[in-house]
Amino acid sequence: MCLSLDWNPHAPLNPGDPGLYFIECAASGAWPEIQRVFMKTCTKPKALWKHMGYYRMTPSESLSCEEFSTQPNIIKQTWANGILDKGWGCPVWTRIWLRRQNHREPSPEEVEEICSNNLRLAEIKKTLRWQEISEAYVRGDEELGVWCMKCVGYDVEFQHSLVDNVGSYKPPEPGKKRKHQAEQEDTEAISVAEGLRTRKSSKATGKGTKGDSRAANTRSKRRQPDSDQEDYSEADIEQDDSTVRRGSGPL
Repeated sequence: MCLSLDWNPHAPLNPGDPGLYFIECAASGAWPEIQRVFMKTCTKPKALWKHMGYYRMTPSESLSCEEFSTQPNIIKQTWANGILDKGWGCPVWTRIWLRRQNHREPSPEEVEEICSNNLRLAEIKKTLRWQEISEAYVRGDEELGVWCMKCVGYDVEFQHSLVDNVGSYKPPEPGKKRKHQAEQEDTEAISVAEGLRTRKSSKATGKGTKGDSRAANTRSKRRQPDSDQEDYSEADIEQDDSTVRRGSGPL
């Protein structure tokens, strides 16, 4: 897992620090495995990443409307643009568009129908701006989920290996990286559509209310736990020969 402060302003800043990880929908269930975490420390002249350790992820309450509103503008804009541009954000902005058109909370079936039609998605996307995405979170129509991060270990040998081999690291060619990134985003979009088509919605007593519909929709897509919002394949790992050992939990 590789994080940056533009996406996660409360991520760990030092090896072993606790932190918070944001996600585009409510956090729920159990994160399947311990995560090895890297943190971006700078972007220019080239990106540098710091090894933070092993982290256990625990779901927490989503940001409230007020909490989202008080986030720095760069955070709100980064998330809004990311949701609009990335394949995993498709269900979110589809719901936002449906609310604008119908003046009510959309059903899971309505979201599924649109997310399964690439031509329709392209037409709708042209009518949306990042400000509209951000405003949906400010109003509480959508919610930014939160995972608590607790350090449970630190791999000293791995850190030494990074330092020893940093000089021999060769990043991929820019053209190949862009092609891989585009293919990955296409795959994400297809996965979203297929997931929505195959998901079976349970019929709750309160179906039709805003809360029930939003809960069903927000859980229709979960980002893969070993990926993050950042593309870090061209970045170098920061030379930090730390020998800190944190925690005693499972690695």
